[in-house]
Amino acid sequence: MERIRRKGKRFAMHSGQNGTRNTLQKNEIQLTVSFNGKARFQKMFAADASKDEIEKLTLEDDRTAKYTEGMQIMKVIVVPKKRLLTSLSNDNKPSNYLE
Repeated sequence: MERIRRKGKRFAMHSGQNGTRNTLQKNEIQLTVSFNGKARFQKMFAADASKDEIEKLTLEDDRTAKYTEGMQIMKVIVVPKKRLLTSLSNDNKPSNYLE
């Protein structure tokens, strides 16, 4: 299996059933991570990652800590193959999101 790059995305190249046709298969996807409606960074995930895995990996990322410091996470929305949106509040009220 041969790996190639196209526009920042990684693909795997493999032969078709008859061995003459080449097809591209995405192995990873790049999602934009937003906080309170502002795009902050992009992160690569496995193409078959579930919403829960994407959310968990993003919340564990060091860059996320920079934007959530002193804030409460109110809601996380994962738009498949597009982006991850996070709503934050600077209230000191306990958040029921992480319960």
